[in-house]
This record gives sequence, C-alpha cells and structure tokens, in this order.
Amino acid sequence: MWSAHDSAVGPGVKYGELPSLSGVPRKNIGGKKNKKIMTGRRSSVLSGPKSTAPAASYVGFGLLFLTTLILLLLLLTDLVSNRFRCCRAWIQLIRPGLLPNTVSQPDIMFKDLLSTAGVTALVLPGQTAATLLYATTYLDTITTLSLKGSSLQAIASTPGCGANSSWLTPDYANNRIFCLDEGLTSPNGTLSSFGLTSNGTLSQLDIVDTLSGPVSGVIYGESSNGLALAHYSGSSVAAFDISDASTLAPVQAETYTLSGPGPNPDRQDAPHPHEALLDPTGQYLLVPDLGADLIRLYSVDEGELSFTELEPLAVVPGSGPRHGAFLVTEDGTTYFYLASELANTITGFEVTYNDDATLDFTEVYLSSTHGLNETVPNNTTSAAEILVSPDNKFLLVSSRGEGTLKIPNFDPTNSTEIASDPIFTFEIDHSSGKLTRVQQFPAGGSFPRQFSINADGSLVAVGLQNDGRVVVIGRDVETGLLTDFVAAADVGGQPTSVIFAAE
Repeated sequence: MWSAHDSAVGPGVKYGELPSLSGVPRKNIGGKKNKKIMTGRRSSVLSGPKSTAPAASYVGFGLLFLTTLILLLLLLTDLVSNRFRCCRAWIQLIRPGLLPNTVSQPDIMFKDLLSTAGVTALVLPGQTAATLLYATTYLDTITTLSLKGSSLQAIASTPGCGANSSWLTPDYANNRIFCLDEGLTSPNGTLSSFGLTSNGTLSQLDIVDTLSGPVSGVIYGESSNGLALAHYSGSSVAAFDISDASTLAPVQAETYTLSGPGPNPDRQDAPHPHEALLDPTGQYLLVPDLGADLIRLYSVDEGELSFTELEPLAVVPGSGPRHGAFLVTEDGTTYFYLASELANTITGFEVTYNDDATLDFTEVYLSSTHGLNETVPNNTTSAAEILVSPDNKFLLVSSRGEGTLKIPNFDPTNSTEIASDPIFTFEIDHSSGKLTRVQQFPAGGSFPRQFSINADGSLVAVGLQNDGRVVVIGRDVETGLLTDFVAAADVGGQPTSVIFAAE
C-alpha cells in the first residue's frame, strides 16, 4: 500500500486516462472534461437545450468587437499582403471553411489576424498557451515539444547536433541553445549552437569538434560567454568561447589520468567527468568525476574565460559522483548536494568560501537515494539526476534500473501496465542542510536519465531513456509532491535530456 507521502498511481484509473496520484482520473484546469493521453484530440460535451437569447447577444457583441478590431488593424498595416491576410483571417473566423486551403481553428486564425499588426502574445479567452520543451535523444535531432493541456506533441525536429546527442544547455537571454554530441562511435564529440524562435523551430549557427564524450555543459563568465564541458570518455574538462554563437572557439582543456582503476574497475577504469556546474557566486566550476571519486574544482579567472584548478574534493571511494545541485538559504548558508551513481547515495555538504579564494566542504548529510535508513533494491540501480526546486525548499533525485513501480499504460489502447523507476522528493532543512524524504513517485517509465523543473515549479519533465518517451508530471509547489501525469510523448531513440523553454 502507498501512503499519502509515498505514492504511486492508485487503483481505479481507467486505461487511456491520465493516471493521478490519488487514483482519481486527472481533471484539466478549469473543470473541463478529461482528455485522453497522447491523442491531442479535443473532447466535446453535449448538454441539454439552453436558451439561445443570451448566446445571441454575446455573439452580436463579439462580432461588433471583432469588426472594430479588424478596421483598426487594417488602418495599422500599410502592406497590401497584410491587409489581405487580415481579411482572410476575418472571413475564416466568421465562416470556417469558406476559403480554400484553410483550417477551421478560430484561435489560430485570430492570432494570424493579430500578427499583421505585430500583436503576437494574445491568447484567446478559454485557450491555454502552449509550453515548449526541447529534448535530445541518441538520434541526430533536437525535438521541440508543445505541451497544451494534456497533449504533448512534437512540433519540430531539428537535425545537426550529432548521432549521440547527450545534453542541452540553454542561453535564453540570447535566444540560443547549445547541444552536445557524445560521439559514442567517434574519436571526438561535437558542440553545436542553435538560434531559437518563438514557434519552437531551431536554426543551426555552428558546429565544432570537441574532445570525446561531452555529456554536460554549463555557461559561465562575467558576461556569460563561456561554456564549460565535462567529457566522460575523454577524461577531460574543457571550455569554449560562445560570445559569437556562429563562431565557437576553444579556450582551455584539462585532461586527467588514473594511476590504476578504482574500487569499481568496470566503471572506474579512467577519470570520467560527468557534469559541469557553476556555484551560486559564478566564481567556481565544479565537475563530479565518476571514475576518480573526486569533485574537481576550478576558480574562474577574473575577467577571463580561463580557469585555475584547485584542490579537488575527495569523496567515498567507489561511490562514483555523478551530478550535483546547490542551495543558498535565506541566511546566506550554501549547501551542495551530490548524487553518486555507483553507491546510490545523496551527500550534503555545507560550503565555506575562504579568504584565499578556496572552498571547504563539510559533510552534513548522507543517505541512500531512497532516504535515511533505506536501501536500494538491487545492484543494477544507479542514481541519475538531482535538482533543487525553484523555491529552494525541496530536492528531487531520480533512480534508474529499479522498475519496481507499476503504472497504467500511456497508450489508451494498451491495457498492459508499465514498469517504472522512481523519483524521490526530499524536504530540505535550511538550518542544518539535512533532508527528509516526503515522497516516492513513478518517473513514468524506465531509466529517467535526466529531468527538468519549470520556472514556477509546477511541472517536471522526465526523459525516459529506455522507453523513448518524455513524460510531464504535475507538481504541487506548496507541498513539493508530484501529483499526476500531465502528458507524455514518444520521441524515439533514447531520450538523454529534456528542458523547458523560457517562460
């Protein structure tokens, strides 16, 4: 039995409906009828006869308003082609299907009408603006997904990142995104840059070779014009100047060796930097090295993109540090949380900034990914992603290779349940840095390699590597609990990363 704080999908969920935390089919915002997953079709509800008089008055008022609007727009635009588009959109609004080669979607036609005057951000009453996401897989594409209600659909597929696309680093302030290709069958990897548009399409700006195996990147520098990379198979940490995204230029590379294999010789035969992340001050780069059982530390040179290596932080031998996340509390205390893949542990450190520009780490917490006094189920389990919620109150970590949770199939025509790995949520005690587990929730399938949280903390997007699926999960911002599956989409290949577009 699942408790309220330890919940998977409960009984009573019909196949084809969105599973929910409580077992009650998920309701859409606004009390509208539930939509079936993966179809993107709109539901229609027939009700009994109603009086037409109020409706007629509303229609009359609406037509008067739109007529006034179309006249204003015709005055605002001076291009004949734009005036034609205005009139075409207007006719389509009042008489869907009257014109050839048009679609009967008034909301789209209304936006087209408005766009002639440069008005692009208006959403019709009752319509929900779509949320965009970007996903990579072990295919040569970046998939743009549109989330609207309970529908998650691919709207664009952009080639050019590489056959083993492994990571996306956004730079939304400059309308661009950077993609890494791990190059599993090549002697090198690649770094690609893409320009972003509001409709989700991407345009490639540049692509350059890198050292082999880039798996993570982070933007750094006083002007945010550097990109530091962790190279898993290349045993390296490198950086590029991204000031001009159409001319990416190498800055620095540090390559490491081991005198001998680590306690886990199959996975620790060489240094394996697994993530590059920036501390909250922006002055230090941290790179968890799974193969060397180290957190490699670097200080960013003032006013430069170069960085200087500091004494690394040694962690438990054989633990295999993978990813980390920072938290700064209200009183200015800094904590660093580390997910170690091989030991399946979460370690919390209090970080001290010294006057000599070095860092000290004091351990304040240690548990398995399942929480204090909990064990992982088998030796195939491996910790994956770790993130702190936008409000700094909760920590989330995903675990792979468990498959112990069962959820209804996302395909409404398939009654076979899906095995799922978990995502764990912990509440953070800001005074001590300690964690308290509050929930285990199904990730939506197998091998949640990476996940992202949207800006307001209400949604979590998960890339399920073994299932070729991206799942979006609802989240209660106040309690920190994951609540229900909002939508899912098959993207093919093996999803390696998924991020939300700027909001």
